[in-house]
Formats: sequence, structure tokens, C-alpha cells
Amino acid sequence: MNVRTFRLINGDVLIAKEDDTAEKNSDYLSVANPAIIFLKSTADGKTDGVMAPYMPFAKDGRVKIFWTSIAAECEPAEKLINNFNSRNYKWKCNNTH
Repeated sequence: MNVRTFRLINGDVLIAKEDDTAEKNSDYLSVANPAIIFLKSTADGKTDGVMAPYMPFAKDGRVKIFWTSIAAECEPAEKLINNFNSRNYKWKCNNTH
């Protein structure tokens, strides 16, 4: 699964794994365990990113993002991918409760 970053038309920034098991669809992209990225200021005046589950109650962690909702997308930096992957397992486990 490829990890991608999306900016939605409402301004939200998401990071997610493309769901390779889903059917290809012209209306939406299926992703697994998406996270929303928030920017925050640190005590030393720098900017840091914080991730939180985007739709934590989605069955199997799969979410459809409609193409018309995406303003931009890119491949994230390796550091961001590693951070996302390190938290991703916990979010998936939470979906099973």
C-alpha cells in the first residue's frame, strides 16, 4: 500500500494508505486508516505536526475519499510516513472494539 497525503477542499490535511484491496472506482479513492494532520506551535516557537485518526469508527478502518473532495495530493516525506506507520497499528486495533 502506498502512503499518500491529501489536502481536502475544506482545508483538512490527511495521510492514509491507499487500499489496494478495494475495487478501482472513478468516484472515490479507498484508503485505510486515514489520519488528519494538525499543525501546532511548540514552546520554542517552532511548528510541529500532530496526527489523529480521521474516522476512527470506520469498519475495518477503510474510508472512501471522493475525488471531488481532494484539492491536492502528494507523496509525503519519509519522516512523516514513518511517524504515520508507527501509529497506524494502534488506530486499526481501536477500530475492532
